[in-house]
Amino acid sequence: MPGQDGLSFLRWMREQGSEVPVLMVSALDTAKTAVEALQIGAADYLVKGFELEELRQRVANLLKLVTLEKENDALRRRLTTEGQFGQMIGRSAEMRRAFEMADRVAATDSTVLILGESGTGKDLLAQEIHARSPRNGKAYVAVNCAALPETLIESELFGYERGAFTGAAQQKKGKFDLASGGTIFLDEIGDMNPVTQAKVLRVLENRTIERLGGTQSIPVDVRVITLRCWQGVSCNCMERGWDATRGLSAKRWRRSRNTIGRAMCAN
Repeated sequence: MPGQDGLSFLRWMREQGSEVPVLMVSALDTAKTAVEALQIGAADYLVKGFELEELRQRVANLLKLVTLEKENDALRRRLTTEGQFGQMIGRSAEMRRAFEMADRVAATDSTVLILGESGTGKDLLAQEIHARSPRNGKAYVAVNCAALPETLIESELFGYERGAFTGAAQQKKGKFDLASGGTIFLDEIGDMNPVTQAKVLRVLENRTIERLGGTQSIPVDVRVITLRCWQGVSCNCMERGWDATRGLSAKRWRRSRNTIGRAMCAN
């Protein structure tokens, strides 16, 4: 370009407030030039001498990026103006932040822990995360861990084989089996006994279950959303560990942080 190079023109564009994605094409095949272009605001960098198909692919990627950014902007505007997220309504800055966080995590397959005070809509948040996830349309199995006796919770979660105990006349699938392909929602997970919690942690780490009375590890494709009622919770909840609420020990919690990729705090 007469009088200026591509980097100068790109810098001028950004100074004018333009946010148009830019694919920088240059004859300079140096890391320094590429890094400088990306720092100024280029979305991608291509060295001359490329194949036409490569150019088409790079442009297609930028168009996808533009579409995604427009969808995100539209979502943010809708959440800000309407203050509605599924069946929940909230216009405060804290609720908008929670809705945006929930929407981001819904698109992933990460395990979710929702902490918050009673009556803040944690179960509705869990349902909406499932509804907005790629698993929408598949099973959503809710389990109230506080309502299940300790003698039954393992058989309810993992199922049992025929003859596993007196009265087990036939094989029964557990909740994890029934939720395979979809989402399992574990309400009040902190009320589980430590032995069952350890088995749930193993499911999170290995994505397999073992029925009572069985010896075979059964793979399960399930997303796990957990809930714990906790007074005065703050958004650094992942760092606290469940030992403060008679749940998983801090050591186990730290060990499971690679599995639990997000923590939602509804407060």
